[in-house]
Amino acid sequence: MTPTTLYLDTIGRVLARFTHRREQQPDGSWITTALEQTQTALPALTERLEVDFDRIYKGFAHNYHQRVTGDGTEPDHYDLVFDLDQHKTTLMHTVDTTAETRIHRGPGFEFPPDSGLFFSLSANAQTKWNGLVNADLLGMLDYDNDPPAVRTTDDQTEVMITDSATLRGMWGSAMMTIRHHLDACRLAKGAIYDATTKADADTAFDAYMGD
Repeated sequence: MTPTTLYLDTIGRVLARFTHRREQQPDGSWITTALEQTQTALPALTERLEVDFDRIYKGFAHNYHQRVTGDGTEPDHYDLVFDLDQHKTTLMHTVDTTAETRIHRGPGFEFPPDSGLFFSLSANAQTKWNGLVNADLLGMLDYDNDPPAVRTTDDQTEVMITDSATLRGMWGSAMMTIRHHLDACRLAKGAIYDATTKADADTAFDAYMGD
């Protein structure tokens, strides 16, 4: 339970008690009781929120859940309990989105190797590469008279693809780059999933994010 939902939940409980006492005390004395309870409950809650704010949000707020102690009807207090499984799920989701970003918005793939020429792997670029390869396989490309052209990710260089071997080499480099990102993602998520402590999960996550 996040600080916001904890605050709203507590306010809701206080208001529910006010309504109950208003029904039980039609003479209006419930107002005095309500004010006294508000003065007692809200400062303590505010202090709790201030203490826990950094710890909760720096550790992902939704990775904590409410634990109620007492007789089960009206809790004595709330505690914030770390949920390792939820934490790992959050980390693995971040790894997934990071892998997608590195593929689609990263530097792309380099071809030829060590040439310093990088080509995009955005969703649109991948569609174009797949279309070129399929056209090549179907014999639909005229490399002599109308060779396909692609630009580097920095738009500084235009490269003419003059034969099938070059096209397939570029496509192969693109696929290997994508596989590299996906393999790194898979290994990181596996290490996070297998972690038995928050420290181990965070270490695996940090290693991937810093890769």
